[in-house]
Amino acid sequence: MQASGDLVSDVVDTSDGPIGYLEASVARSKTAYNLERKTCFLAMCAGIQGLSQDSWALRWLEVAKEHGPECGPGKPLLPSRVKGGGWQESPVSVEVGARWLCNLLHRSGQEASGVRALGTHSLKATCLSWAAKWGVDRDTRLIMGYHSSSRSKSDVVYGRDNVAPALRVLDTIIAAVAASRFLPGATRSGMFPNSVRQGRLPSAEDEISLSSEGSEDEEDKDPAEQEKAADEVVGAWEPARVDASGLPKDDATKVKSSVSSLRQLTFISSFTPGQADEAPLMAALQSMLGRDAELAVQASFRALYHEAYAIVTSELKQKIEKSEELASRRLTQPERAERYEKQKTKLVGVLIKNQSEPSEALVDKAVACYESNELRYLSWEACTSREQEVGSDRRKDTRFTVDENSGRLKVETKDAEEKASTVSEVHVLQALQRRSLAMDQANIVEYSLMQQWSDRLLRAKMQE
Repeated sequence: MQASGDLVSDVVDTSDGPIGYLEASVARSKTAYNLERKTCFLAMCAGIQGLSQDSWALRWLEVAKEHGPECGPGKPLLPSRVKGGGWQESPVSVEVGARWLCNLLHRSGQEASGVRALGTHSLKATCLSWAAKWGVDRDTRLIMGYHSSSRSKSDVVYGRDNVAPALRVLDTIIAAVAASRFLPGATRSGMFPNSVRQGRLPSAEDEISLSSEGSEDEEDKDPAEQEKAADEVVGAWEPARVDASGLPKDDATKVKSSVSSLRQLTFISSFTPGQADEAPLMAALQSMLGRDAELAVQASFRALYHEAYAIVTSELKQKIEKSEELASRRLTQPERAERYEKQKTKLVGVLIKNQSEPSEALVDKAVACYESNELRYLSWEACTSREQEVGSDRRKDTRFTVDENSGRLKVETKDAEEKASTVSEVHVLQALQRRSLAMDQANIVEYSLMQQWSDRLLRAKMQE
């Protein structure tokens, strides 16, 4: 969704209702490593009909036109929210998207324990799982998941529209699920309750592919780490929170009309959790309701207040104690090897080994810049080599530090930070080359263009 805001609707009105697809031409994708892939659009399609009777896509387009975000080439399909209202130019991260998804499912009536482990990748995994249980052949499922091998590049190019058959099969499966003719969540004997078998059954020759060939499975992440994501969603005032607090309907309406945000509810009185006298809080409740509250109403309001207080104070603490250096995601070894091999094939004549090969930590920092859509400065000392990284002693650096906020003494354990040598012009030249290679692997900038800037910096340094 980072660069898929250029939407095209292909909808036809029939006697049975509208049918068709939404297509987005994605300009940036995580598999675009070389120049050829960077200049090719990745067509992402979705059917406009879902599990409900009405078209989700047509309704979604109407809401997008009324409330935003504005769609267009190069713009994210799902940008980040602005706290004061509106939309940012940067896309949401994987963690924020997963939190939004869990929030929507929870508000629709799903149990919190059942949706806490879900992520954005679950949407893709669900459709592929349905297709496998339906009996769709392996090649069609690979096309559905955009997992086609690089060896099939020619037939994909000449096929022009290879996803059309896969989309038709997926539409049939979704229609069967909506009509309860196919129950993918049931046992194997109960998936087709009326003994209706559509599509062919999987044969013994079909292989089950457990790899996603470049897909990042965010469901493997610890859900507890996602609790700090999506400040806009967590901090936003949701009327459903008041309705779910246990307050009577009339009292809940009065509370929602008196406060418009969690922040206002948190600081509605001088009372803070832990104080013995909660008279200021009860006085505020009496002012909102216009009467003395019963014990049950007081208990429900206390729970709502403590929830708002915990969320807002956690958000404020996160803003104050936010680390300037964000932890970068470590690439998996298959993904790292693929990036390295593609770069060696592309940069013929450039020796990428020994002192010229960038370290894994440097590549991870460059990839973190690309994935967060934020350009950060990579200092010369941070441009270490792979040779230096392998030969270093990777022991943890344990030290005592003083917390700037509380003033307490705490123990911190961090990886020992390696620094590249910049004592001479030769060392600086090697460090700048490693930075250019790392940024090229991360798909941020071409190696040749970055080297032009590095050469200019080196000439300026030598003229000092």
